[in-house]
Amino acid sequence: LESLLPTLDGHGAMVDLFSRALVPTPPTEAAQGGYIAEGYDAALDALRLAGRDGRAAVAAMEARYRASTGISALKIRHNGVLGYFVEVPAKNADPLMAAGSGFTHRQTMAGAVRFNSPELHEEALRITQASGHALAAETAHLEELIGHVLTRRDAIAAKLGLDRYRHEMLFSVAAYKQRGARYARAKSPAAARPSRIAVVA
Repeated sequence: LESLLPTLDGHGAMVDLFSRALVPTPPTEAAQGGYIAEGYDAALDALRLAGRDGRAAVAAMEARYRASTGISALKIRHNGVLGYFVEVPAKNADPLMAAGSGFTHRQTMAGAVRFNSPELHEEALRITQASGHALAAETAHLEELIGHVLTRRDAIAAKLGLDRYRHEMLFSVAAYKQRGARYARAKSPAAARPSRIAVVA
């Protein structure tokens, strides 16, 4: 952006918009977000903060669970199938299996056993929802920004001195990314079904 935007002399309003909206070095893939700058959208900032706070809460929860169970190898992990879960070595699983332990058995592996807890379930839900809504908000902003470019493509191409071939190629890519942004928003947890998380039995 630092090298591109100064070349768009005569498009001051759009340059200002992009300078405020985008991080200095946006990622090349939009699917995971991270391209809208902090301070551009207060609601998006709040969602990101909720996600960060949630992950910090999970880390603190892991420390509490280690202390309360006496299992130093206890970890809270995450994957795309189970979401967040408590994992302990199989040799340490019996106390968590006991009735009234506060943990619910989730999965038994070769050398480890995985559990859920009501507290972890609630925190995982908050993180998933905040992350999904944040990604949907970023996708909507990106689609709007690409729309600004596409409506001014002839003037921008003329300013940059692009020939017809490069002109069409550049803005075809922008249009493609706009369609991709719509798809990412439609597939995000905020717009579709929630991402899987470990559910209390």
